[in-house]
Amino acid sequence: MYRFFVRPILFLFPPEFIHHITFNLLKIGASIPGMLALLRRRFSIKNSKLERTLFGLTFPNPVGLAAGFDKMRCLSMSYQPLVLVLLK
Repeated sequence: MYRFFVRPILFLFPPEFIHHITFNLLKIGASIPGMLALLRRRFSIKNSKLERTLFGLTFPNPVGLAAGFDKMRCLSMSYQPLVLVLLK
C-alpha cells in the first residue's frame, strides 16, 4: 500500500511541506484522548532479545528517533512519545 499509494502522493510535494503536514498530524493525534495508549498497545513490542544497553542505559529496543527529525523543536515533549510509538 505504501509503495503504490502513499509514496507516489508524498513525492508530489516538497519535503518540507510533507514534514509540516506530518507534524500537524502528530499534534492532532496527540490531542485525541487515549490515542497514545491505543497506539502503544497496538505497536509496542516487548522482547528481551531487542534490549540494548549503551552507556549504562537500557533501551527496550534498538529503534530511536532520528537526529534532525525535530530540528526546529516544533514538537513539544508531550508529542514525542507519540512519534516514538509510531516509529516502533
